[in-house]
Amino acid sequence: MENKEFKHHTSITTASEAEWEAKHKTIMAKVPDRGINCAKRNQPDLKGDSIETYIGDFSAEYDGLKVRIEQELQPATSKTEAKMKNQEADRKLKANSQKKKEAETGKHNFLLDLEQKGLKPEDLIVMPQNKRKSDIFMIAINCIDVGIAATALQLLGFNMLFAVVIAVCFSLMVFYAAKLLGEHLKEDTEDANKKKFIAIVGTLLVFGLFYFFAMLRAQHLKEHNFVVHPLWLTLLNVVCYIITVVHFYKYTKTEAQKKEEEIIKHYQKILQEFEDQIAECEANEKAMLEEKANMQNFLMHKPGYALTMMSRVDAWKLEMIKCFIFHNTTNRQDRKSPDCFKPYTNS
Repeated sequence: MENKEFKHHTSITTASEAEWEAKHKTIMAKVPDRGINCAKRNQPDLKGDSIETYIGDFSAEYDGLKVRIEQELQPATSKTEAKMKNQEADRKLKANSQKKKEAETGKHNFLLDLEQKGLKPEDLIVMPQNKRKSDIFMIAINCIDVGIAATALQLLGFNMLFAVVIAVCFSLMVFYAAKLLGEHLKEDTEDANKKKFIAIVGTLLVFGLFYFFAMLRAQHLKEHNFVVHPLWLTLLNVVCYIITVVHFYKYTKTEAQKKEEEIIKHYQKILQEFEDQIAECEANEKAMLEEKANMQNFLMHKPGYALTMMSRVDAWKLEMIKCFIFHNTTNRQDRKSPDCFKPYTNS
């Protein structure tokens, strides 16, 4: 939150004060030459003259600084200003408090509505599915499946590269069939049974291909005096297939689950909006109270600060006069001190 007027006042203690000090230094840089030039003409006169005749422009600048301080700080109106600022701050605090109360009431009513629907705030937490390890394991299993298929194809006379390409295509087809079966087994829609039937038929065809490749590998092993039934080799492919099916069955959401999750997310959004509004109001309240305290502190010390700055300007002005007197008296041809210097040389 910002209060431009407050920032304007507090900036006086930094930028304006530095500006006033710079103004004083600028004036002081001119004073020695003024004192010397007047001394060469034996000015001021020894009697009956006024020092203001020779440094009146410098004095006017210091008087102008005092007027500016009075205008900017306005110490005389500090109490009235403090009262107005407090009223404005209280008005903002009240409005913010009302906004917070409305948000809290809205949150309370929303939670009551959820309770009537059989839900609690903790029920709005949707646990993310951590399936990264399962994905990695499934990919590894399917890579094994590619290797098994490529070996079988090489036995048919295909070269290694072509066999691998065909094996990858075959494994992708098997992977997609397993994905469909896993998803359809979990569906609860009207045509779910039809989809399940198609997926199961497709699976039987896949198993037929598995058995065909297994027979090729068994024949090849038999030629090397190692007898194994094709069914056991088929099981290697079946295991890979079942793992893929289980993966998709586990992580596939039914239409009812998807709808329920959308409703939960909608409730989450509403609850979060109420909580964000409450948090914003609490942050605003803290900022407002801090701003109010800073403003009260500034307004309380403003009259004293104004007097301090006035006194400082008077000291600067006296410093300027004494500088003029010093350079004038030390450079006069008559080596005498005019009587208009006495009020300042005795102080």
